[in-house]
Order: sequence, then structure tokens, then C-alpha cells
Amino acid sequence: MNGKRPTIYSQRGMVAAAHPVAASAGAKILASGGNAFDAVVAVASTLNVVEPFMSGLAGMGLATCWIANENRVRTLNFVPPIHTNFPYRKFSDREEVRRGAQAVGTPGNLAGWAELNKRYGKLSLGDCLQPAIVVARDGYGITEFNEFETNVTSPEIARYPALYAPWAKNYTDGSGKVRLGWVLEQPDLAKTYETIAERGPEHLYAGALGKAMVEHLSENGGSVRWQISKPWARS
Repeated sequence: MNGKRPTIYSQRGMVAAAHPVAASAGAKILASGGNAFDAVVAVASTLNVVEPFMSGLAGMGLATCWIANENRVRTLNFVPPIHTNFPYRKFSDREEVRRGAQAVGTPGNLAGWAELNKRYGKLSLGDCLQPAIVVARDGYGITEFNEFETNVTSPEIARYPALYAPWAKNYTDGSGKVRLGWVLEQPDLAKTYETIAERGPEHLYAGALGKAMVEHLSENGGSVRWQISKPWARS
């Protein structure tokens, strides 16, 4: 009533994330016996569900971690190098690859999440993906940021008809727009995470998911190619 935010305390850890549903996912993992590394996987994978315009399992990133048992800071780099088939001489301005199939790089995020979990986590990768699976299957309410980003981005993606149709079907009601409070359900993403939980990251890097992604990109002018290899990780 006095207009101030409440002070929050915790004796067993706290989670901060760009979306409250993702923060809640991390907190649930901590409450179920996981550690900070497990929570990272839960938060990142759930952000793929609730903020797909910012995060994705096929994206790339870095993780800087304090390893208490080792008394040191470690950095995991899961930013893959530019794929050799990228036609860099074709472009003179980065805006030319802002959207479309050529804007897609080699996936790194899932490999990074899996490595963090394997090296330092307490729970299985499948356990850490469960919050994301639930949110993708059951849906979540569109926030102001979701509404803004989706509706602003829609006209840009519409310039690529082959990409726009499945995008609009998956992230909107088919109209290319969303509204505040509308519940977005993503059953296909839930199934994808369920398969990864069962088969591991190989489903992307050496399996049907990766092959389907490369074929889709190739059909739309992308240059990422299919090559089965173990996920990289430089620490």
C-alpha cells in the first residue's frame, strides 16, 4: 500500500531471469534438489518458450561460472564459428542478414546447456527440461513485451513468405499478431523438448531435428549444412 516493492529473502538460493515464468522454472529446479547449473538449463530452455525472439535452443552464447568446489571462475564458450559455406562476400551490410535463412548460424545453446549440466549439475538434463515442456504444452499469457516484439517483428518476417507462414502459425493465431493476455501454446516445441529429454542433445546434433532444420534452411536459401559431429565446448 505504500508503493514500495517487497524485499525478498531466500536461504537456499534465488533465480533472476528476463521473464517471471523462466525465473519460476529455475526456482522449481532448485526446490527439487537441483543446483545452480541445473537451474540455468531450466531458465534458458523456458526462455526459449516464453521469449523466443530473445532465446532459443539453436542459438549461441557464453557462460561464466563460479565453481565453488574448485575455487575458480570458468567460462564455457558455446558460440560456434561461422560455418564455412556462409557467402560472406555476397553481403556489404549486416542489415542484409538481419532476417531470413542466411541469418541462421550453427546451433550452440543446447550443447552449452548440456555441457554445464553434465559437468556440474545434479539432476539429469531431462529433469531440467521439464519446466519448459510444461509451459510449452500448457501455454503462457502474452506479456506487454511479447506483444510488442512479436507485432513489431511480424512485418519484417513477412518479407520471407516461406518462413512467415509457419512462424505466424506457431507464434500467433495465424494473423501475425498477438494481444496482451492471449495464451500461447506450443505443443510442437513441447514434443521437441520431450525428445531431447529422452535422447539427449544428439537429437539436434546428430539426429532428426538437426537434419530437418538444415533441410528447411536449405530450401529457403540458407547455407548451414548437415555434418554429424560431437558438440564443441571450449573452456
